[in-house]
Formats: sequence, C-alpha cells, structure tokens
Amino acid sequence: MLNSPILYKAAMIRRIRTFLDSQEFIEIMTPVMRRYSGDDSRPRLSLHNGGWLRESSAFALRYNLQYYDRIYEIGPSFRPDAVDDTHLPEFTMLDLYKKDSSLDEMLQLA
Repeated sequence: MLNSPILYKAAMIRRIRTFLDSQEFIEIMTPVMRRYSGDDSRPRLSLHNGGWLRESSAFALRYNLQYYDRIYEIGPSFRPDAVDDTHLPEFTMLDLYKKDSSLDEMLQLA
C-alpha cells in the first residue's frame, strides 16, 4: 500500500501531526506569499504581481510564539535551486518551535 510516494508522504505527514499534537503542539498556517524580495545572498522566487513565494515559515511561526508556546507548520516552501535528484523548487517543510526550549531539547524531540 505504501509503495506509492503519494501514499507514503500522506502517511508520514499524518504520523508527524499525530505525534506533535500528542506533545501539545498546535499547527498553524502562515502566508505562502511574501512582500520581501530577499537580497543578493538569498534570492526568492518572484510572482507576476510583485510578491514572492516563501522559502520558510520560520519568521511567521516565531512571531506566533507570543500566542502559544508550541507551534508547528507543515506546508509548501519554495527556493530557486537547480532541479536535481535532491532539489526541487517546491517542497514540503516541517518547521516547529517550542518557547524557551534549548537546541538539545528540540534535537531530542526530533
């Protein structure tokens, strides 16, 4: 059944959500389109309307730590990488934050 990449990805995301929910994390959704164009060292993918696609949900998630101590998002991110066996311009990213936690605590959670 999980021989299909689509089914495998769906099952994996479901397991991650179930685990994080059991650890009292909440999932939030942050904007995919941004206004900041990046700079020379971090170019972004631009849209025709003058917006840019996010490369990470990190900034928006950290902003929301003021409302809840444990948050995560599983969603699309975009980077102008060259396409190869390990890189695509669009990918699914898990980003999570726990207020006042150490790097060691987050590594243990992972």
